[in-house]
Amino acid sequence: KDFHDDEDIININLNYFGGSPLKIIGDIYQNDEYIYGYTPPSARYYFGQLEDGLFEFGKMEEVHVFLDEETWIPGYGLPADRNKFKWAVSGVGGLIIDGEIVNEKELTKAFGEHAWSDSLRLARRPAFGVDKLQENAFVFVGLDSRWEISDIAKFLQGKGAYNAIFADGGSSTGLTIKGKPIIESKDGVLSVLKVFQN
Repeated sequence: KDFHDDEDIININLNYFGGSPLKIIGDIYQNDEYIYGYTPPSARYYFGQLEDGLFEFGKMEEVHVFLDEETWIPGYGLPADRNKFKWAVSGVGGLIIDGEIVNEKELTKAFGEHAWSDSLRLARRPAFGVDKLQENAFVFVGLDSRWEISDIAKFLQGKGAYNAIFADGGSSTGLTIKGKPIIESKDGVLSVLKVFQN
């Protein structure tokens, strides 16, 4: 639950988790370290910050997930040129990509037929996005289940978001503002988006 530092401006949780034993769904890349998590059944989305400070958003790519030095299984992950990022995460959901709201068909492919069950469609949920020129960033957290994914996408698009993703929600949702917990995650937090004064 203590996933924040007091000097942070905002913290939200990011990655989904699943599998047995429990693992992060998707990848985390930071400081030249690559952590591959549980393999999703199909491509979800990724986002990360490039070396020049700009953000890149896109769909996960097909990769080989090595179980040992010789054995691999097909999966999805960050782009092969992931070393262009300062940091990046994958396995999240796409809300808006290049100005277009991600449609229900694409989200069903990414999350399966259960994507429109109440657990995904009607749950408090964090989201992050940027405008086209990346002069403004948007951090959104729906505090209750009235915010459907499509509502979040339309809301952020109306505020000027050109690319945006959504993260794990429901009881996983965590939010702190200026060191003060606003929503405490009941399931724990495996990865975090931090906004802090540089």
